[in-house]
Amino acid sequence: MYKATFKFRIHTRDDQFDLFNEAIDAAARRNPGFVRKESWVGSDGDDRAVVYYWDSLDALERFSSDPVHMEAKRRYREWYDGYAVEVAEIIRESGDGRL
Repeated sequence: MYKATFKFRIHTRDDQFDLFNEAIDAAARRNPGFVRKESWVGSDGDDRAVVYYWDSLDALERFSSDPVHMEAKRRYREWYDGYAVEVAEIIRESGDGRL
């Protein structure tokens, strides 16, 4: 399994931001190979992280090339002060099953 972690800091949240967020989420969920999504908001409300989990690197790459996702990438400066993306292969998961 693979995960892509998208960390960003918001400077402007408007209707377009919310529409793109919803469209990107829908594109991820439609994509064969989507496993799950997790997200966090920092205490200031501006620092955020979204983690998408995929069953294969091919699924992640398909999502990365989705037209809505590509348009949001082109327009990121309208909403973000900065961002970072980390892609990692998950070798093992463990826990008590309550999260």
